Amino acid sequence: MGTGRRSAAGGVVRGVGQGPAHQVGGRGGPALSDPRSGSASHDHPRVASDGPAAKDLSDREAGRRRLPPVATCPSCGEENSQRARFCQACAAPLSAGPVREVRKTVTVLFSDVVGSTELADRLDTESFTRLLDHYFREMKAVAERHGGTVAKFIGDAVVAVFGIPLLHEDDALRAVRAAWEMRDALARLNEGFQTRWGVSLATRTGINSGEVLTAASEAAGDPKGAGPGGHIAVGDAMNLGARVEQAADPGDILLGEATYRLVRDAVDTQPLPPRVFKGKTDAAKTYRLLGISGAAEAITRRPHSPMVGRRDDVATLEWAFGRAAEDRRCRMVTILGPAGVGKSRLVREFLDGAADGAGVLRGRCLPNGEGITFWPLAEAVKAAAGISDEDTRELAVGKIEALMGGADDAGTVAELVAQAVGLSTNPGTAQETFWSVRRLFEDVARARSLIVVFDDIHWGERTFLELVEDIAEWVEDAPLLLVCTARPELLDARPDWTDEKRYASTMISLVPLGEGECDRLLLNLPGGPELGARGRAVVVDASGGNPLFLEQMLSMLVDDGLLEKARVGGSVDVADIPAPPTIQALLAARLDRLSGEDRQVIERASVQGRVFYRDALSEGTDGDGSALNARLLALVGKQLIGPARSDLAEQEAFRFVHALVRDAAYQGIPKDRRAALHEAFARWLEVMASDRVLEYEEILAYHLEQAYRYRVELGTVDEGARALASQAAERMGTSAGRALARGDAPGAVNLLTRATALLPSSDPRQPSLMLTLADALAEIGELDREGSVLEEALALATSLGDVRLQAHVRMGMARHRAWVDPAASLDDIIREVDQAMPILEEAGDHLGMAAAWRLRHWVAHQRYRHDEAIQARTHAYEHAHRAGDPSEIGDLSVLAGSIMYGPTPVQEAIRRCETILEQVKGSRGSQAFVLGFLGILHAMDGRSDQGRELIRRAAAIGQQLGLRLIGAATRSYWMGILELLGGDVVAAEREFRQGFEVLDQMGEQNFRSTIAARLAGVLCALERFDEAERFAQVSRETSGADDVASQVVWRGALAKVLTHRGEGERAEELASEATALAGRTDALNLQADALVDLAAVQHARGRPAQAVGSLRRALELYEQKGNVVSARAARMALKELEAGLEPGGR
Repeated sequence: MGTGRRSAAGGVVRGVGQGPAHQVGGRGGPALSDPRSGSASHDHPRVASDGPAAKDLSDREAGRRRLPPVATCPSCGEENSQRARFCQACAAPLSAGPVREVRKTVTVLFSDVVGSTELADRLDTESFTRLLDHYFREMKAVAERHGGTVAKFIGDAVVAVFGIPLLHEDDALRAVRAAWEMRDALARLNEGFQTRWGVSLATRTGINSGEVLTAASEAAGDPKGAGPGGHIAVGDAMNLGARVEQAADPGDILLGEATYRLVRDAVDTQPLPPRVFKGKTDAAKTYRLLGISGAAEAITRRPHSPMVGRRDDVATLEWAFGRAAEDRRCRMVTILGPAGVGKSRLVREFLDGAADGAGVLRGRCLPNGEGITFWPLAEAVKAAAGISDEDTRELAVGKIEALMGGADDAGTVAELVAQAVGLSTNPGTAQETFWSVRRLFEDVARARSLIVVFDDIHWGERTFLELVEDIAEWVEDAPLLLVCTARPELLDARPDWTDEKRYASTMISLVPLGEGECDRLLLNLPGGPELGARGRAVVVDASGGNPLFLEQMLSMLVDDGLLEKARVGGSVDVADIPAPPTIQALLAARLDRLSGEDRQVIERASVQGRVFYRDALSEGTDGDGSALNARLLALVGKQLIGPARSDLAEQEAFRFVHALVRDAAYQGIPKDRRAALHEAFARWLEVMASDRVLEYEEILAYHLEQAYRYRVELGTVDEGARALASQAAERMGTSAGRALARGDAPGAVNLLTRATALLPSSDPRQPSLMLTLADALAEIGELDREGSVLEEALALATSLGDVRLQAHVRMGMARHRAWVDPAASLDDIIREVDQAMPILEEAGDHLGMAAAWRLRHWVAHQRYRHDEAIQARTHAYEHAHRAGDPSEIGDLSVLAGSIMYGPTPVQEAIRRCETILEQVKGSRGSQAFVLGFLGILHAMDGRSDQGRELIRRAAAIGQQLGLRLIGAATRSYWMGILELLGGDVVAAEREFRQGFEVLDQMGEQNFRSTIAARLAGVLCALERFDEAERFAQVSRETSGADDVASQVVWRGALAKVLTHRGEGERAEELASEATALAGRTDALNLQADALVDLAAVQHARGRPAQAVGSLRRALELYEQKGNVVSARAARMALKELEAGLEPGGR
């Protein structure tokens, strides 16, 4: 971290005749602040959960200090009082314009004379002074010849900054070349020094690149304050540059790591061992400069293998579109390439040719903001349906429904899609969203071939990327082309993207354009023909084949008036225009050349994001708006922004022509100003969104969070800043609740992690947020972290003295223990619930009561006490409904399972489940469960065909929603039970085995143990006893002591195996244990099945009387349940046994 202290070559650099110097801030860059505002967070708009709050306080304090302001003469460099209008030394006019602070990446050169103290002792004072004057004058000339600004002569050190007053894309290389020439110039100077004074000078030089804060004059006629006056540079880059210089040996030039990365293609270096510089904690790399290639650029244009032109890439898209139409299926094409290489242009060219015969939907992933999961989908759907802000929710849903052309399920699909795009406060699950989007796309595509384009998916949230893959994999009988554009970073996060084994996929990797193609492109752009062949060749070379580089370079030439000068007969040497080494440097240089007014507008716009609203730019400013309109028109003319479709009623919207333009503008804003602008935009958006604020809540939360975090980083946290954090956390919490309800657990984790990080531990909302975070973590399988969060929540709730929250957390911890510890006691859970419920009831906490009753249901279900489970889940549903909890619908579907497994007679169970099916029609996931349970009930009642159809419907929904458990494993279990009821043990074995294999691949253990036990029983019926024993042992080893179903069934199967081996006594012991275990439940079928197994063992041991008794009891239980099929089978077996029973038989 920076020390915040001034030193001979420290973090404060003041130009010759420059304005106020500022003390250096923290390690993250300059830390200046206006007492009226401040800020904190990350420079990149995608925010992490930890944030910069841990910054050292000394750095924050350093960032707040300001040195007394001065006015520096641009002619002679004299420092004058701030109020002076003319230089007090040379009478030159001083800049009268206001000072504007900006952030920019510059390169600083430190060069220090070695042994100057000893040299001063050897020479007369006047001689030494004249020697240094010769030295400084020559070094200054060399630095300025390479475009540097000599900021100050500090003692006997030269400090030059490259990038002030104006940035250049090759500032780092300029600094390196200047240092090299300065060393050569010193060698020539030393010849004269030896002649005149008999001495020679030696220097050591360090060069470093990094972000600094500068101040620029905006005086009329000098919008950028060109020249040495009015500029300062503050930042850790300055400190590190001084440290690099101090590490150099006499005569050496050392490059810092950041500089080396910018110039490595143009220099010859020797890497040195990493070292820890003073004030730093991490070792830094340095490189000794050995040579420079005279004509090299910072990034060399390397030769490429023969490339395929864009027409071939368009042909690939056209081929994919044709195949999608011919095969009537989805094909996905991913266009991969670096920023600016032409991905969007390629898509545009393809759409221009294909749009006549196809519908087009398009959306873009946002780079700024977390948890905006389905924003690209919302853009596409709203544009396709023509939804505007004036539309009511009902009208918007109706417009979506109209896209489907009268499909039977259009209403359900439209409702779910509306939920996903933020038009409803009751979102569906992720699986339901996936299904509904696929159905929408399928119906639209069946009416007219459809092209769906999702741009910039490297910024997409995990859930959104899963949606894209789901569309590619599961869309059926519909000609759909899915086109995704992304940067190569996508493959870092998703290396299996476009897995051709799963779905039809093609990847287009874009390479830079060839020179001929670039030249043709230039001729079609405004100003291109005026360049002439030689000028175009220079610009093409500078672009590196990147279309955006090329376009922006040409725009800069137009903006600077060079082409206009050539047009009227002036002489313009385009070769003198520096070629940009990276797109970031090019855009930063271009933006740095804007007028102060244009720069302020584009910076304010960048805070909003890539799409921004005109009225938000004028929020908090004076004026009638005409000046703003003029500035916007100027920026449109410079091809930096363009008009865009507005999502807000009566709001004019604009769009940055490229996201990197927005990034470059944003990075130039000082953090205190960022904080103020983020807050201002959040306030504006909150008012403008009005009753649709929920649709923008995550964006609002993001901007409030940014405003607060920047203030934390700058150390300007006050009550106002803490209020921002509180509001952001509140909005994140509610947004996370909706994300969790619709099945977007990863998004909820992100939001809740950030929300808890924003609030102090003393905030009473912390435990509740952590409880919800624990729920989300459990859903994504991060059980260790869930446990840690719950422990922290309990400590906070205890410190707050809130017994209600403590009760909440203790229930969560009991549930967590039951999931992770097989030895956990269900009685412990009940004790926690019993202690919590009076507290929650007294507090009127219906959400808490719902959670308590759900825990009771879970324990009862584990114990197979289904009447008790039904009662518990009914209470849970009632409390959730009263609390307005959208998860209440899940309580109903779980009820259906308890009704089927429990003592409720089959006919009544069917009626109740059909009622529940109607109640859950808005949740297809819940529908799938209820349909499966209904299928088993109908099979028990002798309608196996109807039961089979219901189970198939349930499985189809599961597959459509991507619910692998329902779509494969649970379907196999239900089908296996159905086949057993019908007496087809071969089919049952096939189904159970398939389900077991699916669960085995998933790594699931709980349900797997039950299917293993069922499979063991079927294998006994097939007389494959060795295999049956193996699966019985699998179930035995993996089922918990409280897993009653598995414990009963594996015992029955193993008893049959032992009977076959002649171990009848042990077999009957196991079968009796199973019967006893089942008898402690109210699961009538489970009890009866155990008795049937016991009867089989007893009969095999020659105890027919006991077998008859067991069968009679089993028959009674089957009849009590209304299980017609099993009762019929038991009755037939009983008749056979009774027929062979002799009087007096055992």
